[in-house]
Amino acid sequence: MRFTLVLLLLLPLMAGCASNDGFIEEETIDASAGGSDVTIELVGLEKPLPTASELTFLVEVSNNSDADITVTKVVVRPFGNDSVFVIDRAQVGPNEVIEEGKAEVFRVRTRGEERRRMRDNERPTAVVSVSVSLLGGATYESQFAVEVPVQRF
Repeated sequence: MRFTLVLLLLLPLMAGCASNDGFIEEETIDASAGGSDVTIELVGLEKPLPTASELTFLVEVSNNSDADITVTKVVVRPFGNDSVFVIDRAQVGPNEVIEEGKAEVFRVRTRGEERRRMRDNERPTAVVSVSVSLLGGATYESQFAVEVPVQRF
């Protein structure tokens, strides 16, 4: 009898935990596909010296929709396992409005290092994933391979 009573008391609690009500569901959209409401481009990489580990990614976010959007987060993180150069995950939270048909460039600072020695005729590249989160829960994502200036010995 006690077991049945405990089970009956726990059942609504467990059902409530399984529900998504009250939470914003995030949707991830491939921004590299044509026709997307948001386009992500990696328009630059700043590295003060070839021997320095600091990097700044310049991420351009274009609003291709017919309404203003609010960018709440821009994240740059490593993608894949075979890059010569690997970066630390980094993000900015600008909470910036981009008007319809306009674009903004966000600066995302991070650190990086060579993961392994380069093979003959190989370029020092880092493969990264860039995601842009918008107010309302949608996240747009794209991957890039970028050449990183490194000191060769």
